[in-house]
Amino acid sequence: MLEILKSDTIIINIDESSFIESDYRTRKWRKKGETNSVSTKEISPRINVFAAIDTEGRVYLSIT
Repeated sequence: MLEILKSDTIIINIDESSFIESDYRTRKWRKKGETNSVSTKEISPRINVFAAIDTEGRVYLSIT
């Protein structure tokens, strides 16, 4: 890696995070004895967040 850095090659380091949980109906307070079951499950989109930085200090962000 040090040899590549000496050659003035731009290196990009990327990190990805995904968020797939957006239905929080089962995570709320209930009265004692009530269940947290939900009869129907919603289909929700997945959100991906990409963040990157290169060896020149530039930052790249993307949400899909």
